Amino acid sequence: MPPNTSLERTRERYSAKVMQQRARRSAQPLGVMNERRQIIDGVLKATCVPLLRERGFRGSYPHFRRFHGEHVDLLMFQFRRDGSSFIVEISYADPERHNVGFRPEAPASKIDVACTRERYRLGAKGRTEVDGEWLCLPHGILSSDDRHFRRLALKVNDMLLNEAEPWWESKRTTPNSSLERTRAR
Repeated sequence: MPPNTSLERTRERYSAKVMQQRARRSAQPLGVMNERRQIIDGVLKATCVPLLRERGFRGSYPHFRRFHGEHVDLLMFQFRRDGSSFIVEISYADPERHNVGFRPEAPASKIDVACTRERYRLGAKGRTEVDGEWLCLPHGILSSDDRHFRRLALKVNDMLLNEAEPWWESKRTTPNSSLERTRAR
């Protein structure tokens, strides 16, 4: 039955356009990307997760948390939608939950980086832009070179020790400092 109003025709055209876009996306060769994503996931789990556990973190990949009394250090591995690169984002939940914007009443075991207001992306240290360092997965010949994936994971470990730990320590010793400055404006 043909649509009888202008609104119904517009909806039908939009729906057909969305279906075409979805079909094009699903036809794209993502197998290689998925394979690289599986490799980096495995390398991060084998290289970074043991360090996180050693440093007192709980949780499961890609979300981790560490408890210091009522203060919680948070960490998340975040991948681009196409799986071509990733970034490590950290945050915290203070005892009063001032930094938790989404569901501050939730138990600490349910809070993750996405729930917080103030976050930090590793690799931003010494940079003028806010964004951290997106770690790119290899293309071409490098896409099968396990050493490159391992180097990325070791770089993450280095950033965890040299960037994340001091940042979290500063949040435990001077909680909400930047949030209070933001509210004062």
